[in-house]
Amino acid sequence: MEIRKPEIKAMKYEDFNDNEYLEKMAAELRREGTNVIVGCLDELIEWGRSNSLWPLTFATSCCGIEFMAVGAARYDFARFGFEVARASPRQADFIMVAGTITHKMAPVLKRLYDQMADPKYVIAVGGCAISGGPFKKSYHVLNGVDKILPVDVYIPGCPPRPEAMLYGLMQLQRKVKLQRFFGGGNKQIGKQEDGRKKRFERGRRRKTMNIREKITAWEPGAVWSEAGDGMFTVPVEKFHALAARLRAEGFDFLRSLTGMDWGEEGFGAVYHLEATATGENVVLRTLTPSREKCGLPSVCDLWKAAELNEREVFDYFGIGFLNHPDMRRLFLRDDWVGHPLRKDYDPGLNPLRMTNEVSKDSAPSFELTADGSFIRHRNVLFEEDEYVINIGPQHPATHGVLRFRVSLEGEIIRKLDVHCGYIHRGIEKMCESLTYPQTLALTDRLDYLGASQNRHALCMCIEKGLGVEVSERVQYIRTIMDELQRIDSHLLFFACLCMDMGALTAFFRDREKVLDILEQTTGGRLIQTYNTIGGVQADIHSDFVRRVKEFIAYMRPTLREYHEVFTGNVIARERLKGTGVLTREDAISFGATGGTGRASGWACDVRKRHPYAMYGKVDFEEVLYDEGDCFARYMVRMREIEQSMDIIEQLIDNIPEGEYQLKMKPVIRIPEGSYYAAVEGSRGEFGGFIESRGEKSPYRMKFRSTGLPLVSCLETIARGTKIADLIAIGGTLDYVVPDIDR
Repeated sequence: MEIRKPEIKAMKYEDFNDNEYLEKMAAELRREGTNVIVGCLDELIEWGRSNSLWPLTFATSCCGIEFMAVGAARYDFARFGFEVARASPRQADFIMVAGTITHKMAPVLKRLYDQMADPKYVIAVGGCAISGGPFKKSYHVLNGVDKILPVDVYIPGCPPRPEAMLYGLMQLQRKVKLQRFFGGGNKQIGKQEDGRKKRFERGRRRKTMNIREKITAWEPGAVWSEAGDGMFTVPVEKFHALAARLRAEGFDFLRSLTGMDWGEEGFGAVYHLEATATGENVVLRTLTPSREKCGLPSVCDLWKAAELNEREVFDYFGIGFLNHPDMRRLFLRDDWVGHPLRKDYDPGLNPLRMTNEVSKDSAPSFELTADGSFIRHRNVLFEEDEYVINIGPQHPATHGVLRFRVSLEGEIIRKLDVHCGYIHRGIEKMCESLTYPQTLALTDRLDYLGASQNRHALCMCIEKGLGVEVSERVQYIRTIMDELQRIDSHLLFFACLCMDMGALTAFFRDREKVLDILEQTTGGRLIQTYNTIGGVQADIHSDFVRRVKEFIAYMRPTLREYHEVFTGNVIARERLKGTGVLTREDAISFGATGGTGRASGWACDVRKRHPYAMYGKVDFEEVLYDEGDCFARYMVRMREIEQSMDIIEQLIDNIPEGEYQLKMKPVIRIPEGSYYAAVEGSRGEFGGFIESRGEKSPYRMKFRSTGLPLVSCLETIARGTKIADLIAIGGTLDYVVPDIDR
């Protein structure tokens, strides 16, 4: 029998759950003067669904008796909207698997589940359903219903009390409320539980399990570890093949690449990968036991972001990447002795050298032979007859101590070689000898125009490891502070770009108003030192709310003035439009997040991809352009100032009461494992990675620079443009060099 599809006015049936279609329709209605807020409809639908969940009448043993008690007068689950139990799976929303499931019963249960309509849910009730219970070793008992069904909620006990079942039902309600009815088959925001509280993350739990199963099938030698965030350890000889398979499966974004010295276990690297189409994430590590001839396969043929990241790992650890075309040091001098992030590094090997460093026109690379030895090659960077000029590191238009060697043909750029490290301060090495609270102070010195955001990311990572969830008041304050910092940074971007282009009107005028607000609460202008582990350093000033509202009222008409003076200027438009184009594919491959990625059409905002603090509860637009040129990068940041003000306005009058700092232990020790957390900094994704051995200091701490991907794509953007365009390109990429060099 064919089921007749319902007719939905003005919308194709196939598009009903297509979020992109709805957003386009809502945008069109807004242009015509009709106000449409899709988010509120989502909340209304999920509120209704969560309070009217119909269970399937299903039980096999003693847990079913307690389930019956839950429906009786004393406990009365009708209070929570669960009273309409259905005998037909086609009319039920969820199934409580109460009791033992045998091999013979398993296919029946699976068939019942398959007949249920989407969205559908499973609650595993009692020890038997969860793991087999007392019958775990029986040859005919299924050791956990999750072997055949995706379980949403577990209720332990043998059997669990009715109160426990009510609690489990309420957990299911909470999960449903966090879903989105529109788009992609009811994508969920799951709350992970491992015995510790964890903040809500936009996750796809079922998909994560799927990719784990795929990796295990593709490479049986890959070993999964649950410690921390969880990761696969992949044999080094199998790593490139698995990485290529993941790249083909859509994992096109290399979020972070971290070099590691695991002592006697060997040297290696940790890779954080994301599929931009689905939002799935996976973490891999690979290592080589040799401390003398340590080599890993390069993945720069899969992700362009690996080009500079692998050079960084080589510089810090001496790990050579096979088939990488350019195995030069990235940050340190060529005559530097040793590799500073090795655990056995001797700092006395490198006294101050005052000799000038000679630039080389070739780069080494390594090839692995069949007998396990390495062949060293040299790849030419610049030919003898090329005209090469030097820009920086003291050039004002490089926006910091960054150096370029540029090959020109007339005025046209043919090659560009980036030289970093002129403000490399060894922050990651320092963190290994500091306590966790002490490491916070160093983050303010990375991207100093995003100090609050940097510190926020590290606090989140540490709190994640500790299982700490800060108060809602702190979440509000951190979000507002991050957006004020974003406005501060974008105003400075605007001022510097105007100055680079010859206009001085905007320089620092209005940014000072933001700094005054920040300083009144945090005590700092550039270096905030405000976020702490478990909260913030002090509560907001009594005048904070009033001054923020006054600033927003002032800033909105001022932005229009900016556009009148600069955006519409014919000289500025001619210099910016069509110049320095970065395609969406290259932006993803380089990992160029932030305004640079969004100007190329890549929806890469961490606040949307992985909401944190209050970003999952506020309405704001992710500003996207498709042109990928300098003008698009400029416009993204200018419009993001407006969005930041919109976010602040939604929060500023609703800051809840509560504590601004949790009581923390005097000595903080994170459970053993690896952890990663990221925020949307003013220039893109800023992430913090911690590997803990359970000590008071991190075994390894790595910061995912927002600026390193931006300079890594600079040659791709600048090649074929004029030398004068390099100034506009660098200005609109908006990197901060201490963030690159760390």
